[in-house]
Amino acid sequence: MNIIKGKSGGIWSFFWFTLVFGLILAFIGLNIGIAFTLRLPATNISLSGGVSLGKKEVVTEVLPSYLRDRIADNKNFINQTHTVTIWVAEGIGICIVGEQPEAPNIDLAFNFKR
Repeated sequence: MNIIKGKSGGIWSFFWFTLVFGLILAFIGLNIGIAFTLRLPATNISLSGGVSLGKKEVVTEVLPSYLRDRIADNKNFINQTHTVTIWVAEGIGICIVGEQPEAPNIDLAFNFKR
């Protein structure tokens, strides 16, 4: 029972985070994206993750291109994508493990867009 509570708790936390901060950011017209990637040595496999929050029409634009093109894609070993849309706000959380030739070896990106 605790395992089920833990998994649903994470999704509910993302929902409330999007509800509160996503709506505020959408109303002021700001989009925020945070992403990282780390390539495993001597392989073509990368571990990448990111979160973006803001107005739903442009929320994907604050993610780096190596994540933006793989939202809900099925060409990786693991692709866990969560999206929450509440009225004009949207939140995207993504975690990818797999071959990503376009991803850099190490990257930490903070993007803001108005």
